[in-house]
Amino acid sequence: EDVEQVKQLKYAYLRTLDLKDWDEFATLFLPECTASYAGLDFGSADELVGYLRRTLTPDLITFHQAHHPEITVAGDLARARWYLHDKVFV
Repeated sequence: EDVEQVKQLKYAYLRTLDLKDWDEFATLFLPECTASYAGLDFGSADELVGYLRRTLTPDLITFHQAHHPEITVAGDLARARWYLHDKVFV
């Protein structure tokens, strides 16, 4: 059940990112989360969502697909890895 919940969270992340549904996207993170993308570091969910909202403008089309999940759950900690296919159309 925990593994399935991790999958559902990842899929919701990709769906809301590609649809640019920033309000729902923001609900997928704890407020105190941190993130790093390609050398960019974010200290909170607000920083991350704000950056993506400003950067992924409506004229950019993104297409993310995640395949072959490898997920382990131990207590309150989950680790996951996916093969990601990412396309951006400008």
